[in-house]
Amino acid sequence: MALSSLFSAGSLLPLTRLTVQGAAGALVGDSAAQLAGKAREFAGKAQQLRADAASAVRETTATNPFIALAAVAAVSFVAGAIWRAGGSRRNDQ
Repeated sequence: MALSSLFSAGSLLPLTRLTVQGAAGALVGDSAAQLAGKAREFAGKAQQLRADAASAVRETTATNPFIALAAVAAVSFVAGAIWRAGGSRRNDQ
């Protein structure tokens, strides 16, 4: 993922529009509009982060499939160990 894609005008325009709503709410004194603007701003940032992470995972998987497979195996092993440890305590009750 290139830094130029993070700072392109197209990716900043939706965030600018969302911060305008929060600023307008602050200017008018409408806390509900200000809160809605902040909530939409955070939702937009979260959506952008999710898209960036998905693209990074896709690129890494395409270039290094064995590393991706090892990472999935490690996460599965840890999840299985946690599941098993939690299962023994449930039967003791």
